Amino acid sequence: MHARFAIAISLLLLSILLPFWAVSLDTVQLGASVDNIRFEKGTRIAMVRVVNTSNKDISGLNLSMDVAYPQGQYHYERLLDFAAKIISQQKAGHEDNGALHPNTAMEERLDLPMRGGNLPLAVTVKVDVVAYADSTADVGNDAAFQRLVDLRRNHILAITKAAEIINEAAANSVTPDPRGMALTQLRALLGQARHKQGEHELETELMVIIDDLEKRGPETSPADLRRYATDKVRDSEAMAPHAALRRSR
Repeated sequence: MHARFAIAISLLLLSILLPFWAVSLDTVQLGASVDNIRFEKGTRIAMVRVVNTSNKDISGLNLSMDVAYPQGQYHYERLLDFAAKIISQQKAGHEDNGALHPNTAMEERLDLPMRGGNLPLAVTVKVDVVAYADSTADVGNDAAFQRLVDLRRNHILAITKAAEIINEAAANSVTPDPRGMALTQLRALLGQARHKQGEHELETELMVIIDDLEKRGPETSPADLRRYATDKVRDSEAMAPHAALRRSR
């Protein structure tokens, strides 16, 4: 897993507008909570502090925000996924695996949207999905939980498809440029992903792989391509348990 992609996943956050009925109203005991929100009227920025109150490492969260404007209240959500970062850290042999550890906190910046030219007046934030590194999850928002699962599955799908393309190009005995052949097919796949709704994760990972191959240069050998594809397959295998989330309660 490329380090910059791990960072992108933790920072490339999902912001969506949902009708209130799309969010589960059931009360669920979660292993993380918001313990502080810093928001100044006249700005669009809120700093939210989230604490891991569980005894397990957290690999993902969903934040649900209710934002007040002069014309009414709107609901937004932000999905935070640390799984790619965890895999990258473990792969690099770092002592800290990149998860949100028990009894520790993280601060997340929210850039709240304007509505009808108006700045937000107030914001409330809560955690309604908590995914753990042991592949369990506390779920208080069914739709957000499914988005997290889909995000990770699309990550695996992108890596698997890319590895197949690269291996096929490396095995082609006719082309004088197997790297170029792989890049052409990967760019075509990226174009398809960009036109499909809900495949942002697939698009992001393909962009990283394309960038990797572009930097390797046309002299890249078939053996080097196969080694790269094998490395990506290992990344997808490491992601698989994180994509197989099961509800803890």
